[in-house]
Amino acid sequence: MSKANKVDARIPDPFMQTMGKGFDWLTKNIMLVLGAVVVVFAAGGAYAVWTHISESRESDWQEKYFSIEKQVVDKKQGYEEANKPVPPAVKGKAPAPVSTAAKATGDLEKDYGTLPKQLNDLIQAAPETRAAEMAALNLADLQAAYKKPTEALATLSKVNTRNGTSDLLGALVVNMKAGLQADQGDCKSAVSLWEKIVQDKQAKFLQDEAKLRMGLCLETMNDLARAEQLYGEVAKKDAKEVDPSAAKEANRYLRLLKIKKGAAAAKGNS
Repeated sequence: MSKANKVDARIPDPFMQTMGKGFDWLTKNIMLVLGAVVVVFAAGGAYAVWTHISESRESDWQEKYFSIEKQVVDKKQGYEEANKPVPPAVKGKAPAPVSTAAKATGDLEKDYGTLPKQLNDLIQAAPETRAAEMAALNLADLQAAYKKPTEALATLSKVNTRNGTSDLLGALVVNMKAGLQADQGDCKSAVSLWEKIVQDKQAKFLQDEAKLRMGLCLETMNDLARAEQLYGEVAKKDAKEVDPSAAKEANRYLRLLKIKKGAAAAKGNS
């Protein structure tokens, strides 16, 4: 072997040199490495435990909500039954049975007792849960039906505070909130919420309705071009992609908008 080769044989392979340094470091710091591994596994275990607890709590809140909801639904059905018109008497046939259900008084507390308060208490106690979102939708619907839109909007504002639309309940809360704002004349705020729905692919099931209602709001804001664009988007969609009633409404809104624009133009030229 040449002298050069003897020298080369004594030079450690770079890869082996690195491995050696790594082994030395691992040997000296074995407790530190094991500690880090323990922390990682502990964190994973803690997350799993926390997820289980959260899901368990969510299940408990939903159980409480559905118990209240059943009572609300039963009362609603009773009032609907009481309001059904009595069929006219038919000669030769026994008269139709008359409903004995009490009619609604028009006062929310009298008609539903403590149920609105129970829904509100659930919302206050667990506002971040899906159960609270369902409770808010139900309570806001009652409040709106009893001509209390301001209270309904306040109820919805207690849940989904970031106005997320990527899940079913969140999108429904945002849509209802926007509708209430529009009904109270706050179209600017309503449009900003409907924009969230229109731009979120996860909220596709609400987009046609949002576009139509947003268009109506934009008309009141004198943004006729944008309103016409939204109506057109719904009207021209493939029949498989849009609710036929939504397309029918969109075409009706387009016709009315054209009449409005024509009248405005004629007035401007007079």
